[in-house]
Amino acid sequence: MQLHPTVQPVLNTLQRKLQKSLWQRGLWGTAERCLAKPFGTARHYVQRLTPTYRRAAASERAFDERYGVETVKQHDLGWLAKIDSPNWQFDAGYCPAPTEPVAELLAGLPIAYKDFVFVDVGSGKGRVLLLAAEHPFKRIIGVEYSERLHSVAVTNLTTAKRLNRLCGNVLSVCQDAAEFVLPNEPLVLFFHHPFGEAVFARIIARVMASLKASPRPLFVIYFDPKCDHLFDAHVFRRHVRRRDEAVVYQAMVQPARA
Repeated sequence: MQLHPTVQPVLNTLQRKLQKSLWQRGLWGTAERCLAKPFGTARHYVQRLTPTYRRAAASERAFDERYGVETVKQHDLGWLAKIDSPNWQFDAGYCPAPTEPVAELLAGLPIAYKDFVFVDVGSGKGRVLLLAAEHPFKRIIGVEYSERLHSVAVTNLTTAKRLNRLCGNVLSVCQDAAEFVLPNEPLVLFFHHPFGEAVFARIIARVMASLKASPRPLFVIYFDPKCDHLFDAHVFRRHVRRRDEAVVYQAMVQPARA
């Protein structure tokens, strides 16, 4: 029996999620997670009734309404099956960064924005790119390996209204972050925990190699910092910590003297 074209990607995504869980948790861990899933779903719906969740949801809606964009959570049930990169198994899923704390940390960076390139690694639908564009960065680049999310980001960047755009050079690139070559300029890197530790370790190794080859100022804004120990193991200083939401790191690599 031939399945409807919209059904097959959903089934393929479920298969990939099952494979991912088996790799990460094993058979018994996966079985336990499957049994616990209904309770987790019920708890999620209960949490949606709390004042904290409702305020956050209202803030998300207000952001999209203000700019005339669409940056909410992923609603494509077959999205994972459409990823060609072998790193799909380490994907943390699409979850847009909270607008208010991101805006606060961007505004508080101790930098001359015009000298820095801003790179959002795992940029999704471009929400953080829009927030960054309200600062006079030299350039802004979003790196996203999902063609679906990337295409939405391109539309958002093109159609956004009432944006106090202080950076006119904003670009979304459809590319695996593990293959992205960092610009050889002062950088602000943004992560909203886009992938697991295996890929994160490779990304940080590339950052360190880039800094070694060309020492320059570099800051990292890391939301939902599940892998912050990877940064702590290298020459990064915790510059700011916003409760448990985010960490701002500064690379302690001094540019070579002229």
